[in-house]
Amino acid sequence: MKSAILAIAMLLPIFIYSQTTFQKGYFIQNDGQRKEVLIKNLDWSNNPTSFEYKTTDDASVETTTMAKVTEFGIDGVSKYTRATVDMDLATKRHGNLPRTRIPEFTKKTAFLKVLSEGKETLYAYDDNGVNLFFYKTDADSIKQLIYRKYVGKNNALLENVAYRTQLKAEVNCATDDKSAKIERLKYNRDDLTDYFDEINSCGGLSPSATEQPVATTKLARKKGVLNFSPAVGYNLYKGEIDHPVDSRDLSFSKSGVSIGLEIEYVLPTNNGKLSIIFEPTYHSIGKVEQTNTINTVLDEHMTLKYNLLKFPLGVRWRFFISPDSQIFVNGVFNYGMVLNNEIEMTQSNNLGIFTSTYTFGAGVGFAYKRFAAEARFSSSAGLVSNQNVSSSIQIGPNFIFRYNIFKR
Repeated sequence: MKSAILAIAMLLPIFIYSQTTFQKGYFIQNDGQRKEVLIKNLDWSNNPTSFEYKTTDDASVETTTMAKVTEFGIDGVSKYTRATVDMDLATKRHGNLPRTRIPEFTKKTAFLKVLSEGKETLYAYDDNGVNLFFYKTDADSIKQLIYRKYVGKNNALLENVAYRTQLKAEVNCATDDKSAKIERLKYNRDDLTDYFDEINSCGGLSPSATEQPVATTKLARKKGVLNFSPAVGYNLYKGEIDHPVDSRDLSFSKSGVSIGLEIEYVLPTNNGKLSIIFEPTYHSIGKVEQTNTINTVLDEHMTLKYNLLKFPLGVRWRFFISPDSQIFVNGVFNYGMVLNNEIEMTQSNNLGIFTSTYTFGAGVGFAYKRFAAEARFSSSAGLVSNQNVSSSIQIGPNFIFRYNIFKR
């Protein structure tokens, strides 16, 4: 079991890297030349400083950097623009908040991600917990939307929400004042992108009847997906007790069925390949009986009943074969709640059973449309809670079959 888990863990980074695809895109060089290429879509969580591309499907992979490129994009997916801007990098640093509401700007050159583009443009900058938003009006340079958490008097946690004032003054709609809506806007990607999309639809700050409409670009906006999949498992169970008194040893191996419900949240990053999984599962080993000889007169009859509620929590990574089929690997931490607490013995005191278990597991599976099958391997756990008794129980391998009830 340990070898299977280790093999999956070692091969996972290789599979992840090889599954990243090159998609149709472009970039603009410093001299203004535009190149139509295939760009490696890493679905960047942090704003990139470089990217890989190919001129054709069969061409070799090349790398270019922010120093050589003013703009790049993947068709219908994302667009990045190089800009030198003033950033308040203390905005979202946790554990060391500033003690002033006044922004402390640092000039920085970065690829800013375009979230909404038109007469007014919204950009995002993400870097390991620092999440900033910038805007550009029709006749102005790119500026940060100011939001700053800080510590005030008596260590009170306060907020500078100057971005709302900026939006009212510079990114509003002349025909339909949005001030009331702006007061409700949160400093996050969804709220701000929705607002800029709406403003660009109304024409921006000062449109006139004779103005030509400004082209608006709406790029793909990804949201997380929640899946619910009832599951049935066929499982192999193996247990062993090594007691100082030989007549109290126990060894068994049997199979059984489990039922569960997998709740999966597919993260909106990494092209939908990464998700968090939680799968409460009920296992019933049923009754295990064994008789050991004490002497020519007495036998020790042992009875084990073992039922377990298992709560695996972990992550999943997908490798898409086609739009309908995929291979996936899982890594989970298992917390188990044991529903029976002793082993009955006819000639001795009963043995106590651990009331909870903690194990790790790894699995590999295949999914086609709504259906999925997985083989999962888990580490063993202790069985008997009595001192001086060596014991273990293995839940698995597990062969799990699921049906996604809400997938379209």
